[in-house]
Amino acid sequence: MAKHKPFKQVHIILQGKGGCGKSLVSTIVAQYFKLHKGRNIEAFDLDQVNTTLSQYKNLDVKHIRITEKDNINEINQRLLDGFIQAIIESDAETIIVDTGSNTFLNLLDYLIQNQIFDLFYSFQITPVIHTVIVGAGDYNDTLHGAKTIIENLSVPVVVWVNEYYGEVIERLQSSEINSDEYTHSNTIAAFMLLPKLNTKLQGKDLEIFITNRLTITEIETCKDLSLVAKIRVRKIFADYFNDLDKIGILNNNEE
Repeated sequence: MAKHKPFKQVHIILQGKGGCGKSLVSTIVAQYFKLHKGRNIEAFDLDQVNTTLSQYKNLDVKHIRITEKDNINEINQRLLDGFIQAIIESDAETIIVDTGSNTFLNLLDYLIQNQIFDLFYSFQITPVIHTVIVGAGDYNDTLHGAKTIIENLSVPVVVWVNEYYGEVIERLQSSEINSDEYTHSNTIAAFMLLPKLNTKLQGKDLEIFITNRLTITEIETCKDLSLVAKIRVRKIFADYFNDLDKIGILNNNEE
């Protein structure tokens, strides 16, 4: 059966805590749609401090300034107005937007006060939010950030559980957002696990690969990884993509 052209989706990666793996999630999501699903994508980097996603040349990412020139923590709403219009007018099937932790609350306020998601829906654009929860000392901060998103945005949220810094699943299982009585549970589209990797083997391989700012289709050009290490990294990404294939909101426009 022939596939219908999917409606446009915009995937926004949001988290108020820096250093939690948000940009890694952005690169995985972008590669998933462009390289694994073969979608026509457009990627934007709104992080005003750490422009990690913009450094992936194969993803053709556009860095967008959304803050005042003399204050990177103060959002210029008119710049954001133009960016939202660019999303609506884009010919891409899937749009990926990485954001910065320093503008988290201001951006959240802009999205809510200007009813941006209602605007997207009116143009048949499905918004999906991705947020990250990590283990160890930043667990509470990232859980709070995730709850802020889930409880204030009436759109599907994919919660990425990043165990790089420590185990998260056991703590998350007893948290409010995993409870059947959680008022906003319907907003959570899925939990996506980034499992803790062996820091001396797969974890080190992934770290080296990410540092080179290469996509998985460019891995053969990575001179810092051995042949066997490249196989391990391919397996890591294959597992990521396989798990994302199981998330309905990412694939429900296909037949």
